Amino acid sequence: MSKKSLFLLLAFAAAFSASAQVEDDYLEYTQPDAPAAVATPPAAEPEHAAEVEEASPVTYHPSPTEPQNNRVQNGNLAAKLEQFSRDPLTETAQVAISVYDLTAGQPIYAFNARQRMRPASNMKVLTAIAALDQLGTDYRVQTTLYAGSSISAEGTLAGNVALKAGFDPCLDEADLRALFVELRNKGVRTIKGDFILDLSIKDTARWGWGWCWDDDAHTNPTLTPLSIENRAINPAIRSALTAAGISLRGQIRRGRIAQGMQRIAVAHHTIDAVLGPMMKRSNNFFAESLFYQLGAQSRKPYANHKDAAAYVEKFVRKIGLNPDAYTIADGSGVSLYNYVSAELFVAALRYAYAHPDLYAHLKASLPIAGVDGTLKNRMQGTSAQRHIFAKTGTVTGISSLSGYAEASNGHVLAFSILCQGVQSASTARAYQDRICRALTQ
Repeated sequence: MSKKSLFLLLAFAAAFSASAQVEDDYLEYTQPDAPAAVATPPAAEPEHAAEVEEASPVTYHPSPTEPQNNRVQNGNLAAKLEQFSRDPLTETAQVAISVYDLTAGQPIYAFNARQRMRPASNMKVLTAIAALDQLGTDYRVQTTLYAGSSISAEGTLAGNVALKAGFDPCLDEADLRALFVELRNKGVRTIKGDFILDLSIKDTARWGWGWCWDDDAHTNPTLTPLSIENRAINPAIRSALTAAGISLRGQIRRGRIAQGMQRIAVAHHTIDAVLGPMMKRSNNFFAESLFYQLGAQSRKPYANHKDAAAYVEKFVRKIGLNPDAYTIADGSGVSLYNYVSAELFVAALRYAYAHPDLYAHLKASLPIAGVDGTLKNRMQGTSAQRHIFAKTGTVTGISSLSGYAEASNGHVLAFSILCQGVQSASTARAYQDRICRALTQ
């Protein structure tokens, strides 16, 4: 393992915890204590609509000469996997399997790989890879404080202050205080005007497209672009202002940043800080945050799910598949309207593996069989333990698992197992675990 990969794995292991329940097995985590980095930014960039550029498809080239023993081993593995197509589960549920040998550069097995199916939280795999590719591995989620320039000698700001929400799921009160301390350092003691909340990074829809009305709040988090540790916003802002030594005379209200306002400071968290809870613990709010970071690239005020999906579709086209063959409804997999395939997941995983920097960030975020995240209690004491790095997915009737496997011959495999119409999630998980053992034996 490279030093960079080890660093990323350790960083993720130290960061896992935020205060929300999650879809897969309802695992809890705690928000990290460290506040976001706060910086005084350069001049504001103008807001304008941007078109999603078409991308050239990527062509993958297998190894020109593959040793005979590898071909034999893959042939033996394909024969093992073929048995799973005759498993009793396939008689009552829809099952899709795709396995690709990344080291040898060749497909190993496919069963219903192009069948369009609902992925549950495996949708997070596609969201994560598309975001790492489209936004960059050094991307930061930002919350920005603005203010007018008229400050009296007594420290009174005559105009308004505005906070531009960046849909940062990691934002906490310590971050707010750090932002407001920067405002006080500018000489502000009293804000005579109002405190404006600019929530224009996304539309006003509280839930995702195709989410069930009767799901609980753990599965269906309210998609507000300004969330502070699940607390009411107004009291949190007033508390943080007071802690920074600033009094607010006006109201806290929604609006837009006015022309002429100056950037005071920016609080930011890395894309890794979002990926950790999103992938290890399957946090839906964190996944939707990343989905709408993509939508925000359109530069449209109040970008909606279609704007975000356009960037995922751009990525799908980039890896050589037709986005018209799929339905991208949200970033978390909660929606009933998502329809993708095992072939698509494996193509995305192949792309990530072919780009070492992207792969390092992605792999560090994935649950490890028998070790952590939503795979902590699965595959323990088997050949798959510590050799499967994969995202789980579970909603009623759906169970899925997609990621990477380390085979006994040292090869790295990309795989996707989608199960739809299952009566028992535990039966589907046991089926997936048996496949993972076959991949790693």
